[in-house]
Amino acid sequence: MIVRSIVLENVVKRYPGFELNVSRLELVKGLNLIIGPNGSGKSTLLKLIAGFIKPDRGTIRIVTSEGDIFTRQAHEFISYVAEDVSFPNMKVHEILSAFAMDEENLKDIIELLELKDFLNKKYLELSAGYRKRIQIAIALLKEAQILLLDEPFSNLDIVMIPPLRDIIKKLSMNRLIIITSHIDLG
Repeated sequence: MIVRSIVLENVVKRYPGFELNVSRLELVKGLNLIIGPNGSGKSTLLKLIAGFIKPDRGTIRIVTSEGDIFTRQAHEFISYVAEDVSFPNMKVHEILSAFAMDEENLKDIIELLELKDFLNKKYLELSAGYRKRIQIAIALLKEAQILLLDEPFSNLDIVMIPPLRDIIKKLSMNRLIIITSHIDLG
């Protein structure tokens, strides 16, 4: 089954003092960038798409080569990287090995994200930028057709942003990728 797009129709999610309201949005295979200020609902939108939270109204469906499915049934297709995740007391190699589907892919991702020197360090000992790299590595290890990246460039060293942006662009050739950001990444 091949994912073609994600369609949101009449989606509403309410919180005290905030309402996300999407009349219609279609996100297609390739790279989709959602830019907005902090507090504008970008993370909420990704959580809705991932099926972590349920809309108060409306539908979210994934259009595939074999028909439509609803996001709450699509966990095998989706990999979600939240803005902050924690793995207390785990070393980097333990985390990555737990998510790796094949050893060769694991080696490639470790090299790609320059993690080799950090494999024996505990996750919580790493800088925020390196923790972000681990989170992105986990998403890449799943090899999902839909990759949801919530503020993937926040807390990264400035020198890591261009290569990571290039990696994401390359991955978007055969995946549907959604990136949220409060800055334009050009």
